[in-house]
Amino acid sequence: TGVDFTYVNTVNLQRTRDYNLPLPIIRANDLSRREFFGLRSRAQSRPIPSLGSIWVRESTAHSLYRGFTFRAGLRRSRIQLQGFYTLSWNYSDDDNEHSATGQEDTVNVYNLRPEFHFARLDARHLFSFFSVVSLPWGFEVSSIVRAQSARPLNPQTGSDTNEDFANNDRPMAAPGVMMKRNSFRNRAVSTVDLRILKAFTLWSETSRIQFSVELFNLFNADNITFGSQQQIYGLGIDPATGNPAPVDTRFRRLRFPDGTLDTNNNPGTPFQAQVGIRFIF
Repeated sequence: TGVDFTYVNTVNLQRTRDYNLPLPIIRANDLSRREFFGLRSRAQSRPIPSLGSIWVRESTAHSLYRGFTFRAGLRRSRIQLQGFYTLSWNYSDDDNEHSATGQEDTVNVYNLRPEFHFARLDARHLFSFFSVVSLPWGFEVSSIVRAQSARPLNPQTGSDTNEDFANNDRPMAAPGVMMKRNSFRNRAVSTVDLRILKAFTLWSETSRIQFSVELFNLFNADNITFGSQQQIYGLGIDPATGNPAPVDTRFRRLRFPDGTLDTNNNPGTPFQAQVGIRFIF
């Protein structure tokens, strides 16, 4: 048994930015006070009009991880048990995976403060459990249990709302205040796997045949997570009135009103079984 604390503060991570963007403006008739680049409607032009996007991969991103891991185990002649639980907080201001072009996270390259929030891989709770049990008549049973709380979900407007030619815009939480990156949660996932072994000795102690039955996702947990369409929240604040705008009906939608599953989500791996035979000599 024991407890570990991990602290990882990482700087100079990669960020992809468009250096050929004009300074954003606030339109006089926009009561949501969204920062607006206006390239699609040609309300503004690029600093270098003869060029399009100038993508630069720079080392300015930052991440911070803090986590406690609790572990416990038991070893006996016929049983081995080991369990881990991690309570952690994972923050970053950019999560791109070495992308060559495109601002995957950054909405406004001139204002990075709203970007520092939960990282894409943040999971508050992680639990894993392993066991091996030797039973009479040569049977051996082992299991793996894994459970993870929901990872972040990044709300989107569903279009290039600020007209910077990047479809990653987030809703407004209040007039002049954008929602933080990854400010909602997806769905938790869990699975239980089981393996049963039985060996038979053949003509010598070193020669035997082993039968195995492996059951994956034993309880057939659906482990459905929301797809990209289910990240579309809407504008957040109505630009015409400054009041909260209706939330898009697709946002975090698991089922349709008639009870059927929304197939635009990401299904987990269903229950599977595998039977094997091994000859050992």
